Amino acid sequence: MSGSKTTEPYPEHAKQAAVVDESEAIGRFLDEGPYVLAEYREFDDRREPQLVPVAKSLQQVLADWFGIDLQKIEEEKRRMLESLRAMNTATADSRQEGSTSHG
Repeated sequence: MSGSKTTEPYPEHAKQAAVVDESEAIGRFLDEGPYVLAEYREFDDRREPQLVPVAKSLQQVLADWFGIDLQKIEEEKRRMLESLRAMNTATADSRQEGSTSHG
């Protein structure tokens, strides 16, 4: 099957894994330094935009920067857990069948 493309079962996790080293380094730099993430916002009563702290977690800021959807990450984690539970149940069932047939 040359030319066929394998489908990544957890594509958002694959995107996250591809940037994990860079993301962790940036996160450490921002978290450990005396930095405040801020953005300019316009207010009706002000002539000029004002610099205000960003109302996002560092994790969300990094996810936005790298194009990672944290909601999709959470959904993929739930699918992973469901898959692991199904495998564990199947393994336990096959072991139980094996122990009763040899008894």
